[in-house]
Amino acid sequence: MQDNDYRRLIAQLQEVINDTVKTIDDFEARGMNGELQAEYEQLHAILQKATADQRRYQHALLESVRNQNREGEQGRTDPEI
Repeated sequence: MQDNDYRRLIAQLQEVINDTVKTIDDFEARGMNGELQAEYEQLHAILQKATADQRRYQHALLESVRNQNREGEQGRTDPEI
């Protein structure tokens, strides 16, 4: 996967996270978390998964950038490195 792919996925997951948090807040403000407990729990499951996936892609992006930096340093002949 390319760095831009990671960044796109991270941004899309952030949108899911933001929308889910807003929906959870709306549920709580209207007292629906008691009436629709199963749906409320599903929202929390979606939030948890999106957050975990986003974290995983962030780590993968960081690792990709580190690897690119290492490869770039190995090809340099600058004696100050």
